[in-house]
Amino acid sequence: FRDLAGALSAEGAADCAAEALDAWGESRFTEELLENSAAALALGAGIEPVLQRLALSQQGTPLREAGVKALFEVAQQDLNVLASGGIALVQKAAELCARFAAEEEGQPEQRGRVSQVAELLAGICRRAA
Repeated sequence: FRDLAGALSAEGAADCAAEALDAWGESRFTEELLENSAAALALGAGIEPVLQRLALSQQGTPLREAGVKALFEVAQQDLNVLASGGIALVQKAAELCARFAAEEEGQPEQRGRVSQVAELLAGICRRAA
């Protein structure tokens, strides 16, 4: 992953990924684009810019599900991607996961994939902390 992260950063792909998240974050039928963009941004620029966008995302937006899923998948493959931001960012990711799960708890009919993946990512955060 380190070689890929370096290439993404050096070639400006992380910037393009950030633009894609900002432009398409609330658009339906863009989940795969958003997930790939969030993963590319996390690999190329670290998890902080992904967390910032997720923190601002509204419940039910495609960005929220795709971003959490991308962070989970990237961290599952290489825990260092998550841990490289330091303990404060790992804690921020865990807190964000808890917030997302709590928001969906309040809406039992909407409890779904975001909450499930957020719980999985929170588990990885606990391992990284």
